[in-house]
Amino acid sequence: MNYFKKKLYLFFILILISFLIIIFIILPPSTKSNIHNAYNNKFKIITHPFKLIYDKKYNYNHKNYKRNIIKREKLENNQSVTVNKYELEDEIISGAHVLNLNIYDTEFLSIDDNKYIPSNMPYIDFLDNETILMHYSIGNFALFNYSENSFKKIQSNYCSIIKKHSFNDCINETEFGIRDIFLDDNHKLYVSSYFSSKNDPACKGLMVFESEPIDINNPIIFKLFYKTPSCVKEPNPDPSGGRIQRIDENNILLSIGDFQPSHTDILKENEQEYKNNHVSQNPNSHFGKTILIDNQGKSSIYTMGNRNPQGLYIKEKYIIGSEHGPNGGDEINILYQGRNYGWPVVSYGFAYNEDIEMSKSHEYPYEEPIYYFSPSIGISEIIVYNSEYFKRWTNKTLVASLVSNSLYIVNIDYDKKHANNMDKIFLGDITIKDNFKSLDFRIRDMKVSNDGKIWLITDDNYISYIEKSENDFKGP
Repeated sequence: MNYFKKKLYLFFILILISFLIIIFIILPPSTKSNIHNAYNNKFKIITHPFKLIYDKKYNYNHKNYKRNIIKREKLENNQSVTVNKYELEDEIISGAHVLNLNIYDTEFLSIDDNKYIPSNMPYIDFLDNETILMHYSIGNFALFNYSENSFKKIQSNYCSIIKKHSFNDCINETEFGIRDIFLDDNHKLYVSSYFSSKNDPACKGLMVFESEPIDINNPIIFKLFYKTPSCVKEPNPDPSGGRIQRIDENNILLSIGDFQPSHTDILKENEQEYKNNHVSQNPNSHFGKTILIDNQGKSSIYTMGNRNPQGLYIKEKYIIGSEHGPNGGDEINILYQGRNYGWPVVSYGFAYNEDIEMSKSHEYPYEEPIYYFSPSIGISEIIVYNSEYFKRWTNKTLVASLVSNSLYIVNIDYDKKHANNMDKIFLGDITIKDNFKSLDFRIRDMKVSNDGKIWLITDDNYISYIEKSENDFKGP
C-alpha cells in the first residue's frame, strides 16, 4: 500500500510540473520577464554576489567622480576646497622606526575629462610652516594649508609666458610640461619646463622661469630666466632632468637630461658613433649636464656625462645628485664642478639593446658613483635628513623611487664616499580604508618639513606625510 501511495504522489507531482511548464510556455513575454526579474531580485544575494560588489564599487566610484568634479570646479573658480586626511590602520615597520602614513584625499586634482587636464608631473615645496606650494595639472599652482586641510588655487602667468617663448601652450604640453619647482629663501619661485621651438615644434629644449617673490594674495608673475642654447630634434621625453637648487646667493644649479633615444634604437654597427657623438659627452651642448646659472641668467656647464638626473640636494660642501641608469644602474653621485660622469660610455646598468656594451669601471676620466641600484628603482628625489625627529635617520640619505614604490634610507659617509647599509620602506600595497582605490605610490617629489616629518607627492597627485607612531621603537 505504501508503495502504491508513493507511486501515486510521484505521478501527481509530474502532472503538476508538466502543467506549470505548459502554462509558462504559453505566457506572454512581458509576464515571463516580470517573473524572471522578481526571481532575480529575491535571490540576488545568492545568484549575483560578485555583481553586488561590482555595483557597490561602481556606485561608489561614480559618486566619488561627481564629488571630485565639484571639488575641482571649486578650485578652478578660486574657492577653497577642504580635503579629508586618512591614517592607515596598519603601521609601517622599518628597520629603525615604527611609522604612520597619513594621506590626503587629493584625487580631485587628477580628474581627466574634456574640461580638465590631469597632472603630468606634480611637485611640492614649502612656502611656510603650514603651507605647501604645489604644481598640478599643466602649469597650475595651488596653496595647500595642511593645518586646515584646505586647497586654494593661486593664479600665474605661466601659460601665457610659455606660449610667448615657445610653440607650447598649456593644452598641448601634456607629454612634456613642468619638470620641477623650487622656492628659494626669498620666496622666488623657479620652474623648469620643456619647450618646443617656434621654428620647429619637433625640436625640444628646457627653460627655467623665475618669479617675483610670491605674495599669496596676488598672481605669480614669471619671467624667462634660462633657455637651452639649442634644442633636440624629436627627443625621447623620458630622460628629462629639470631639478633646481640654489647653491649660493649668486647661482642656481639645473640638471638637464640627455633627451636622447635609448640604446634600443641603436644598431651594433652604430655603437661607437653613438657614443662619440652623444650630447652628454659634447662640451658644446647643455643636454646631459648640470648647468650653473647666475642671477643674470648666464650659464655654464657644471658637470657632464649625465643621463637623466632626477634628484638634487645641497649638503654643506657637497652637491648630491641622483640619476636614472638604463636597464639598472640608478646612481647617487657627488657632483664636482668640471667632472664627467661617464654616460653613455660607462654605466653599472645595461643597455636595453643587448648588442650595445658599456664599461662598468668608472676609471679616469669618469667619476665613480657613491652608490648604485641594480635593478633600477626608478630613482627620483634625494634628501639628506638633518632633523632629530627620526633620530635614527639623522644624517642619512632619503631616496624616493618611482618604479619600486618605495622610500629608501641609505647610510652614506660623503667624506669617505662610502655607503654601508640601506633600509627599504615599501609603500606599493597602500589602500585607503573604505575606498576601493589602491594608490599608485610612484613618489615624484619629497620634502622634509621643519618638524622633521617626510612629505611625499605621488604621480597620481596624492599628498602624504610620514610620522612616528606612538609605538616607535624605544631606546637610542
